Parts: sequence; structure tokens; C-alpha cells
Amino acid sequence: LRVSKRREPQYALEEKPESNSIISVIQLKKFLNYPLLKYISMPEEEAVRQALHHALAMQEKMVEMFGKDRDGDRVDRTALPHYASLLGETGEFFLYRVLQSPAYEEMEKVMAGANICAEKFPVRTQDGLTFEWLGRVMKWIESVADLVEVPSHTGGFLDKLYLSLEDTQRMIDDGYGVFFNLSEDGKKHLLKHKVSVICRKSTGKVSIKNCKGGSNLSVGVGVLRWIGFCYNSLIDDMTNTVHWMKRTRAILKTKVETPEILAELSTLLDEARNDLVVAPDNEILQRINYILKEHSSPQKEACANEQPQGRAVFVHDLLEHAIHK
Repeated sequence: LRVSKRREPQYALEEKPESNSIISVIQLKKFLNYPLLKYISMPEEEAVRQALHHALAMQEKMVEMFGKDRDGDRVDRTALPHYASLLGETGEFFLYRVLQSPAYEEMEKVMAGANICAEKFPVRTQDGLTFEWLGRVMKWIESVADLVEVPSHTGGFLDKLYLSLEDTQRMIDDGYGVFFNLSEDGKKHLLKHKVSVICRKSTGKVSIKNCKGGSNLSVGVGVLRWIGFCYNSLIDDMTNTVHWMKRTRAILKTKVETPEILAELSTLLDEARNDLVVAPDNEILQRINYILKEHSSPQKEACANEQPQGRAVFVHDLLEHAIHK
């Protein structure tokens, strides 16, 4: 798997200054249907007509995003995993499953069309604000992908994928800002399109799903729920690594190297190889590796260096990178 830096998104709508000057299509229509306009001509009347035209076009983009089913084998047809982690049971990295899906490509096209409307749009509508938020969500998930490390190793052909502790925490904080700063009006507007976005401050996690009567296979709901899953997974993967480091530090602090302790360290090492997406501190990995090698026979060391299969391949490479970095 090769990872390349993505170009700056063309669909990221320019954020307009915060204000209360949000206008609706109904208000624009009422203005243009005002009886007095039958008898007089106003200098800005044509500008209002153009605003209405682009507002209606933006409405159509919202329907295209959330109101229409799409055919084909796409990520939004797949049920979310039963547990939260960026790493699947078979070694699949869900971050790329989202970004490399046809559904995400479709979403980019819809966003590009919305951006064209926004560039010619002199007023603010709730549709426009919703597309601005969607642009921030997509920019966030792409930023996470850009931080996945893929270093090259002399004498090896496998890429080593992982996220660092520092990058992961920063992206969790950035994701929190994106999801939890969605206004109540924004949530209500999405609900009108049968999309539910729930942010739980108690857990810091989000829930995105289609409401009853909505389009079950719309590109917007399909991609958004997977991006929400990736955000929640990032939190859980970070928690797993922090918990692993606490347990490991507690054992290393005893400075006891009995067979029981060595077996526990070996178990922790296997756990890191098999389950951790966020790389632990390099110092801890080096210490465990040193202790186990010091007490390993050549036969045991050869067994320990065997490549695990399936899900473990990803994190074993991650671990070896941290040890030999």
C-alpha cells in the first residue's frame, strides 16, 4: 500500500465571516414577488434574482448529497465494524477504505459543484453553511491520512504504517473542533435532510446516521458515517496505546526479570504487534526488545522474528520501525 500526499481540496468552501445574515430561499422568493416590484425597478433586483438562482442550485446539491440513492459497490453499502479501530481484523486500514472508495470520489464531485455555486453566491444560506462544514470534515480526514507514516527500510520491501502519539492527539483535537462546533441550526438543517449528527461530550465521540424516511444509500450519509467511525476509532486507538504504555511502564519499573515477568513482556510485545495502530513511545519498545533478546535463545529469537499473518502484519511492521528507527 502506497500513500501519497493529497492535493489541497478544491471543494473546501471559503468560510465567510460569522454573522446573523443567513437568508432562506423563501425570503428571496418573497422579496422578488413583492407587489411593488411590478411597478418599479430596483438597482439590486437582478442581483437578488441571481442569488435566488444559486440558492436553488445549492438546494439541488444538498438533495444530490443526501437525498438520492447511489448504485454500485461503495463504502456506504458496508456495515460499520462492530468495534472501533482504524485497523480491521484482516489487516484492512479503514482510513484508506474511506478515502479510496468510489463514494468518496462522488462526494468530492458534489462538493466541487457546491463550491462553484458558493463562489457566485452573494448571501449566506443554511445550505451553504452546511457545505462549508462538510468541507472541513473532509479536509480533516484527509489530514489524518497525510500523517500516516510510511518509512522505507533498507533490505525490506514492506511499508510500515503507523500514526505517532503526537499526531494522533492533534488530529483528535482537530476532529473534536470540527464535529462539536457544528451549530444547532446546522444539526437541525441536516435533520431536515434525514441526517442525524449527535456529539456526546461525555465521551468525545460522534454518531452519524440516516433517519427514518431518508435515503439509506446516499453518498453523503454513507461517507459521513464512515468518517465519524474513523474519528471514534482514532480516540479508541489512542486510548489503547496509552493503556498499553501504562501497563508496560509499571512492569519495567519493577526491574524484575523473572520468567513470569518475561512472559508478560512477551505478551505485551505480541499485543503491540497485533493490535496497536498508534505507535507507543520508542523508548519503551527498545527496552522491551532489549530485555527479551537478552533472555532469548537463538531458536526463540528466530521464532520471535517470524512475520505474523493477517491483521498482525500491519502492526508488526509498525513495531519493527519503532525499534530500529
